[in-house]
Amino acid sequence: MATDEAMSGSTFSHYGDQTQIQIGFWGPSMEVTMYGTPCVAILGFVCMLLLFHKKLLIEYQNTITFICFGCFFTATPIVWYNVMIFIGMEITNGKFYFTLFSCTFFKISTLSLWFCSFVVPSVVAFNRYLLIIHGKNTSIWFSLRVLLLVYAPMFCVDVLAFIIGSPSDNDTCVKLLYVNISPVPELYTLYIFLVSAGGVILGKLTLIQVKRQIISHGAKINDRQLANVIYVQTWIPFLATTFFVISNLGMITNMYSVPIWFSRPANIYAVIGTTLFIPLIALGMASKIRSAAFALLPKSLLRSADTYATAQKASQEKITVTIHTTKASANLNSVVHVS
Repeated sequence: MATDEAMSGSTFSHYGDQTQIQIGFWGPSMEVTMYGTPCVAILGFVCMLLLFHKKLLIEYQNTITFICFGCFFTATPIVWYNVMIFIGMEITNGKFYFTLFSCTFFKISTLSLWFCSFVVPSVVAFNRYLLIIHGKNTSIWFSLRVLLLVYAPMFCVDVLAFIIGSPSDNDTCVKLLYVNISPVPELYTLYIFLVSAGGVILGKLTLIQVKRQIISHGAKINDRQLANVIYVQTWIPFLATTFFVISNLGMITNMYSVPIWFSRPANIYAVIGTTLFIPLIALGMASKIRSAAFALLPKSLLRSADTYATAQKASQEKITVTIHTTKASANLNSVVHVS
């Protein structure tokens, strides 16, 4: 988990220096604005695409729809918060300040929601596990209850910040109330990591079972495609939380420090993971959603794509015919030779 250590200065020019990055700082406001805003636009596009295609919205309501909308409502607030910081700093020439209460409220609430976005795919993986492995069909309301249950410990830590938190310097506003009592931050990070890791395991078990059902019972190919999408999506937050664990373990044990060549790309990945890669996986791997997206492209571009695909298919068929012809000729020559 990103930590709020003592950081000097309140102006924008001090954000994102090497000291902050080396201790696990996940990204200053300018980086979140620069990388996060386009990613939010892509995630928003996929959500709008599902809204305008009611059939897809309902078909994937407890799977891809839940993940995309869940990530949108949990991962985007922290982007808008940092956009507000960035614009405020630019307008006021580095003199944009929060009160202690507002800094604590905006920073901690958006940060915990962002962490909550890391467990959204795990909730869906759990539901699919119940359906495929145990035959229990769950509703979207069940998914919401599970997500709220998983988020509850994070919310409790947020409340504790207002009760027992002490004013601490941080990366986006001058002071905020922060529960810097060991092992609360470490357990917070470990909790998110374990939930995301559980999602990967459940997703893999479900995928294995779906493949078995396809072989033995002739299950729908779409079930395998959906299982693949969810399994790959669970890896996105798992990789981000793995970096948090590695970073925190180094700070706790003082045995090593995370080098900047590793931490900076990992921090950027953590910022854009649930807002960029989650929707891109849905677009790339779910054929129905991909077809709906392609339908929005200009017809001339679609015709060019179809022409290219047709040419590629014809070329492949020609190669196949040539191979078969060559093999037939070789067999005929061998027969003649034997005769």
